[in-house]
Amino acid sequence: MNPHPASLPLDLFTVKVMTLVTMLIVSMAAVLAGRINREVAGMRLFALGLLALMSGALLGLARIFVSGDAIVIACNVFMFGGMVTVAQGVRAFRGFQLLRPGLLTLLAGVVAVFFLYWLFVHESFGMRVGVISSSFILLAIDASASMFRQVPSRDRLMYWPTGFAFAFTAAYLSARAVGAFSGVYGATLFAPVPIELASTICANVAYIGCVLGMLLASNTQLRHDAQKLALFDPLTNLPNRRFFLDRLLEAEQRTLTTGGRFGIVYLDLDGFKAINDTLGHAAGDDLLRKVSTAMAGVLRAGDCLGRIGGDEFVVLAEHVQSRSEIVILSDRLKSVVEAVQVAGDLSLNMRISCGAAIFPDDGGSAHDVMREADDAMYQAKRRGRKLNQIAVAS
Repeated sequence: MNPHPASLPLDLFTVKVMTLVTMLIVSMAAVLAGRINREVAGMRLFALGLLALMSGALLGLARIFVSGDAIVIACNVFMFGGMVTVAQGVRAFRGFQLLRPGLLTLLAGVVAVFFLYWLFVHESFGMRVGVISSSFILLAIDASASMFRQVPSRDRLMYWPTGFAFAFTAAYLSARAVGAFSGVYGATLFAPVPIELASTICANVAYIGCVLGMLLASNTQLRHDAQKLALFDPLTNLPNRRFFLDRLLEAEQRTLTTGGRFGIVYLDLDGFKAINDTLGHAAGDDLLRKVSTAMAGVLRAGDCLGRIGGDEFVVLAEHVQSRSEIVILSDRLKSVVEAVQVAGDLSLNMRISCGAAIFPDDGGSAHDVMREADDAMYQAKRRGRKLNQIAVAS
């Protein structure tokens, strides 16, 4: 048996109050998470957008007690601004360029013209709902696309659920807009039409889904960033000592199981401290990044380059057949590094000392071979820069 129409406005009011309470709780959780996860890009924008949406919903409910066009305009300004900020926060979270101000200004202008027309010239609540819903559809689609775009397969569980939540938001807003433009809406916010009741419930579900999705994704990304910081050098983005030693032990196990050899090349920048002292740490950091990029460019697939100290680098070269092969690789590394110019002194080029060793020829364990390569590097350094030789353990 269908409910009596007179009961619908009360039901709708109850649902909207519940929605407001839900938005308040979820928004506060997002703001708290935004403060905790402040290092995650976009979370502050996202939380600010949620607060604006919540403020707009509160103003919408206040229209029961406060009449006038000003509160209608203020309600929709907060809602529109909040949705724009949410979409921008999602873009920042994914590392994409924010929507351009010109594009947002154009969208806001079009929405304002039609909204004000249906408010002052030809008053129609339903048409205003359609206009606002249409703008929200575009922003929800953009947020959904941001969560789906350029996601590696290993990270899909992190981003895609939030993308589906925003897609659901766009879908229910589309149904709401079609209903609004079709004239099924009444004259007020609490018009007794089933579509508004269903739409409000869907808004509740969408709001919770999008917020929880972003919170889970931000927590996961923060955890991944912490793991990356623990395993990678933040300046050069190369594996640090811990990660490199793990790779070295894995290579040792593979070599013991399958046979063959792997090589270690130890490299140390000559005179790097003097560059830091004379040209400044910014020039030194720039040099380390350039040297890292140069060396990475000559490595083979599967080789591992790590930064294990201030100016010390080490290369793990797997599947080495002979000493001549590791000498050739060392020579290439020296050549590309010594072609790097020091910022601030274009006449000054970098010099580097290299030492190499092979497992299992030069040691019974990977750590022994790494120590041999380190000793060989210091032998090359002691011979002096004029010889420009590569020392290989033997």
